[in-house]
Amino acid sequence: NFHMLSKFHKKNDDVILDSLSNTNWSKKKEKAKAKIYDHASEILEIESERLKATSSSLKVSDEDYFLFLKDFPFEDTDDQRIVSSDIRKDLSLVKPMNRLLCGDVGFGKTEIAIRSAFITVYSEKQVIILSPSTVLTEQHFESFSQRFENFPVTIKKLSRNTSKKEKQKLYDDFNNKKIDLLIGTHALFNENLSFENVGLIVVDEEHRFGAKQKNLIKNKQLST
Repeated sequence: NFHMLSKFHKKNDDVILDSLSNTNWSKKKEKAKAKIYDHASEILEIESERLKATSSSLKVSDEDYFLFLKDFPFEDTDDQRIVSSDIRKDLSLVKPMNRLLCGDVGFGKTEIAIRSAFITVYSEKQVIILSPSTVLTEQHFESFSQRFENFPVTIKKLSRNTSKKEKQKLYDDFNNKKIDLLIGTHALFNENLSFENVGLIVVDEEHRFGAKQKNLIKNKQLST
């Protein structure tokens, strides 16, 4: 995020600078280090709990799965075939899945997420797609809607353009299992949203979310 840096101008900025010759700067550094240590401990604790946790086995028949794949308008790359198979296997296990999917734009990562969502929904679990921006949320909503057009899956979106009244209805409908797949931005970090029946969470461009935000989701899953 280097583009966020700018030259400091004392006259135009309210930031109070610390002299390196006094103790204020050292104290602030120590305070920051303590916070980092506390957060690292929290991450380790959450990961330890996840290792001991169990999850639902998410499965779909070969007939239904390959019927869904037929609607994909392109031919799979070798990587897509391998990853699709690996993720399908991981979802069928009774252990929580952590998987990082990397690839350049246009290499078919969204299709992998869509297939994973299909398996999850057909296992009677809900799916959350977490997107870093309203624009990406709109794009994902369109992509998922097109792919699930011939299947009985209810898909909704949530972003900063969603009114307060609409948000509450989305939260209520999701909590009452009336929504199979919810795509949204940071607005999904809400105490009103229940993760009780969530089987899969996809974090798009995960590097744009802080560790604290991602661990909030993991922690919320562990508590349900």
